[in-house]
Amino acid sequence: MAAGAAARLDCRARRTAVTQRHVEPRGQGGPGRRCAGEPRHHQPNDAAGLARTLRSIRALRALRPIEHVVVDGASTDGSLALLAGEAAAGPGTVVVSEPDTGIYDAMNKGWRLAHGEHVAFVNSGDEVIPEAFGAYLDFAASGEADVYYARTVVRDPRSGATRVHERHSHQLDRDTVPHLTTLTRRSRLEACRGFDQRYRICADRDLFLRLREDGATFRFFDGTVAVFDLGGASSSKLATRLEDLRINRAHGLVGPVRFAVKRALLGLRSLGGAR
Repeated sequence: MAAGAAARLDCRARRTAVTQRHVEPRGQGGPGRRCAGEPRHHQPNDAAGLARTLRSIRALRALRPIEHVVVDGASTDGSLALLAGEAAAGPGTVVVSEPDTGIYDAMNKGWRLAHGEHVAFVNSGDEVIPEAFGAYLDFAASGEADVYYARTVVRDPRSGATRVHERHSHQLDRDTVPHLTTLTRRSRLEACRGFDQRYRICADRDLFLRLREDGATFRFFDGTVAVFDLGGASSSKLATRLEDLRINRAHGLVGPVRFAVKRALLGLRSLGGAR
């Protein structure tokens, strides 16, 4: 995935951070997976996707004074040249390029480097919608919730088809709000130590469940603020279901007997070649 963007918004004495990550080059089957409605791998060395993401964040920065932290996974294509230009953009921009162990390692690095009161995560190939996201930042700056979330556009780069994706916090028992649209209070991320890197696909859902269990408040922004790009190889549906099942068990959403039965059934599907 892509660069970690941490954005600082000075609005009513509050600040907001946005976080983005660019993936290090890996072979097929690398850990660049995420669960945000539709899990996927980010295409390695995707300088074009990174450029698209950076353009959208620059447009947002023209509207709001935000801090931008970029965490790159030691890419070897033209991405570093793009990031060098970003680093020269001036105060409020931080660029880090070093190997990582996957998307959630990079996202943890991003929010720890950020100084904003709220943190948003934007991965390479994805885009913020500048004016809508600016209004969203104002909304969060004037409120008291710990996690804000909104709608996103899901785009298939192969067909050009788009659709609006919407999930709500009351659905966390079976799904997740897409982390691309979330603004999470940094102090809450720090208290729960961020993403649990034992999960490779759906650590965002685990994070939001832990935040809910710790009493964090969630609030929906009635707007479409970002574009989620479906480029790259999809994560195995079976692997995603297995990880979701582990998360359900860890949070008491499924009992031990049902967990064992469902895991055995999914294991049989794996032996049968199901994906």
